[in-house]
Amino acid sequence: MTVLCRKCQFDNPEKTRFCGNCGTSLSLQEEVSLSSTKTLQMLLGELATGSTFAERYLVIEELGRGGMGRVYRVLDKKLDVEIALKLLKPEIASDQRTIERFKNELKLARMISHSHVCRMFDLSEAQGNHFITMEYVPGEDLKNTIQRLGPLSIGKVLSIAKQICEGLAVAHRLDIIHRDLKPQNIMIDQKGNVRIMDFGISRSLKARGITADGIMIGTPEYISPEQAEGSKVDPRSDIYSLGAVLFEMVTGRVPFEGDTTLSIVLKQKLEPPPDPRRLNPQVPKEISQVILKCLEKERERRYANAEALYSELEKIEKALFPEEPGRARRKEEKTAARKSYQKFMIPGIVSLAALMVVGGFFLIKSAREGKPGAGEEKKPAVASEQIPKEKTELAQRASQDKKDLTLPAPSEKTESDQQASLKKVDSGSQPPQKSLTTTPPSGSIEISALPEGAGIYLNNAYKGKAPLISELSPGTYKIQLKKSPEYKELADSFTVKAGEKVSKQYTLVPVYILEIRTVPEGADVFIDGVLKGKAPLKIELSRNVGNLEIKKGEEWLSHSESFNLKPGINSIQRFLQQTPKSIKYNLFLKTNPAEARISIDNGPFALSPVNKQVGPGVYSIKIEKEGFRAIQESVKVEADLEKTFELTKLQPAKIRFNVQPFADVYINDRLIGEVPPVNTQEVPEGKYSIKFVSSRLNKTVNVEVEVKSGEGKEIRVNMVTGESKITEMQKVP
Repeated sequence: MTVLCRKCQFDNPEKTRFCGNCGTSLSLQEEVSLSSTKTLQMLLGELATGSTFAERYLVIEELGRGGMGRVYRVLDKKLDVEIALKLLKPEIASDQRTIERFKNELKLARMISHSHVCRMFDLSEAQGNHFITMEYVPGEDLKNTIQRLGPLSIGKVLSIAKQICEGLAVAHRLDIIHRDLKPQNIMIDQKGNVRIMDFGISRSLKARGITADGIMIGTPEYISPEQAEGSKVDPRSDIYSLGAVLFEMVTGRVPFEGDTTLSIVLKQKLEPPPDPRRLNPQVPKEISQVILKCLEKERERRYANAEALYSELEKIEKALFPEEPGRARRKEEKTAARKSYQKFMIPGIVSLAALMVVGGFFLIKSAREGKPGAGEEKKPAVASEQIPKEKTELAQRASQDKKDLTLPAPSEKTESDQQASLKKVDSGSQPPQKSLTTTPPSGSIEISALPEGAGIYLNNAYKGKAPLISELSPGTYKIQLKKSPEYKELADSFTVKAGEKVSKQYTLVPVYILEIRTVPEGADVFIDGVLKGKAPLKIELSRNVGNLEIKKGEEWLSHSESFNLKPGINSIQRFLQQTPKSIKYNLFLKTNPAEARISIDNGPFALSPVNKQVGPGVYSIKIEKEGFRAIQESVKVEADLEKTFELTKLQPAKIRFNVQPFADVYINDRLIGEVPPVNTQEVPEGKYSIKFVSSRLNKTVNVEVEVKSGEGKEIRVNMVTGESKITEMQKVP
């Protein structure tokens, strides 16, 4: 009997806990109904938006996915805070050694406490799935920022780099190395603050046995040469990775690119990085020098630690922007003063208005009680013991009336409380006044939304932003929540009854809009393999993650990448590269002296100088000229190439003929003469066929000989026996 994996349809042996093909848990399948979509998604390592995981975490959206699993933004309903939750892939979580490693690494990561390092919370298990909880940082990772904006401004580069250095310095002081520092692991929040993410593969230099030496850990585009070799790492390995990140920030591309992981790793180990100023001339020389020092192959030549790199960046920042820090501080002081002024001004105005109302009321009351006017005689003061008892009680009641008239602060008493106070005055010794109209009892509404900050409209009237608490008259209301363009507009209705409090909680649905531009325009845009149109293109997607592919005929290289969109409009621009076949370069070959015969890739010969248009590649060049040494070599063409070949003049070679008895001598079938006497011939360098013919003996002897420039050889032939011998000439006369 076999167990069928519902994820990959692989047949597994009975009593197998995990699929042998994809690693999916098989024991959980027995407890799950096929009709339960949410549970099936759980088995596949996915969480559905709007679902609740582990009876605690409300899934808001998927933030991204990687080699370890998927990351979600969730609401911790127990603590009422938003956090990030990484759901590990089943095939990874099924390895107990991997889980032990994560536990160990989580202990290390929790040792780091710094404003520029993302906090790790816990490693837990629920519903057969292991997951890690961590701090949620609203914003986007540095990779998306670079893809969206291209090369960053120098001011922003310095600000981000210094914050990364601060976070790394704290970790390095605890002997913790990140090992996988890259733009995808650097988050930038909405205020521009940096958080270093995912110390998940870091390990303490003091720990042993969890991450073995000889294993390459990291991302090929950013790893140090020692990581590429699987050697031991130290803080300077993170400095190298930070150098690659800096390179990408100022140029928009990584220092080393390749078609395969191996090719990139070899470049990290062997090739020097290009100067960033070649790719972006706007980069200051000082910044370029810092990046190249970080990317030194030998770690001893890099910055010793993050503090040293931070000091260098701060020195450059002060030189390039000498007035910026002061202006920023003054702006912050003005903002703080403005907030403080607003904080105390509004309560002061309210208090002053309350005092004016109370004073006016007592002035009117005093006039009604008949205080002496200008023409009336003032009566002398009377001692308190002379006042009759009934008058004393009247005075006390009047005093109490005054207390009842004191206006409460708006947050302490409602309008109905003020009406009650005024009725107390009417019930005393005051003359009758007109009755006040009472307000019918009202209800209240409490509105919350995820995410917060959505605009709330009741019956098309704007009321504020969520969360919102407001008193409403009894009735039915239409509500609209708007947070455009990041989220879809939400509409609903509710009824408020007198004295009733209504609570409404809404979850807004994010809108993912991808705006794509290409250079050149008109390229076909594919999302997850489906053609969506031609660039420039603006489309709304149902998911925030997927694969993008751009194609434009045979003359342009196709481009593919994965994307992770944030709610709202995401604009990207991609520059396509021409295919090697469509690129043509000028190959200009010259010789000294001129008019040599040149052949390119065994093509027809042409006299130098030769100018030919060719595509990128390696070409075989053959050059010949009589009296000069032939040349045969290869040239690599990656751009327009001009090359001059210096020809070497050949010295004549000599061949001496010594024949016994007489014979006619032929060189390459050309008669030279009769030998003896001894005959010496000057010939060009090369191979020759020598023929000795004796008509008297009716014999022929053939000899092959090769001579080089300036060389001499002697050929001795016995025509009777047919023997021949070739020797070097000691001296060429």
